[in-house]
Amino acid sequence: MKIDEPITSLTNFEGTLWITKDSHVHLNGKNKIEGLTCEENNQITIELEDDASLIWIEHTTHFPQNVTIIILENNHTKLDLSWYLELEENTKLNLENKLLGNENESHLQIHAVNVKASTCQIKSTGYIKKDTQDNQFEEELKGLILYPNTMIFLPELIVDSNKINAKHNATMKCIDEEEIFYLASKGISRETSIELIKNGFLNKTQN
Repeated sequence: MKIDEPITSLTNFEGTLWITKDSHVHLNGKNKIEGLTCEENNQITIELEDDASLIWIEHTTHFPQNVTIIILENNHTKLDLSWYLELEENTKLNLENKLLGNENESHLQIHAVNVKASTCQIKSTGYIKKDTQDNQFEEELKGLILYPNTMIFLPELIVDSNKINAKHNATMKCIDEEEIFYLASKGISRETSIELIKNGFLNKTQN
């Protein structure tokens, strides 16, 4: 679905989104996003209205550079976000999840691969508003890299309420040279070995 308006309301949406400019999208009912296309430097706000839910699955090798995505949750919402990204050069992704009301559930996982020499950055911020109650927030970041110091995770959790269950973690590892050596012993080239390991990492995280 193409969105070229600054404000859009959708109900029980399922499919891919193509957003051409900075946009604020209101979601009602049960929704499922199966891919996002947008422009570089866009800021996109997804707002879950009361009692809305969203499953967002992203599996892409062409996530746009320098994008900010803000997810707002009001009351009684449920968010399941699973992104599997192969990052391109100099990608900067800023994800903000803001719990504004009560009795919300947020489960976010971002698993990213970078096999290039350039640095990519993912900043993920969870914010729980003051005086809100009975919210759950979980976040997991996992990264796989070929070159050291080529991926930056910036996880941040800002909690202004005492009545919440919140946790997050971030892990990162380099491609194992022993795995590449083993595959080379089977006659597989280094380039193909890296591709197999990369695909195995992304496929494993989806199970």
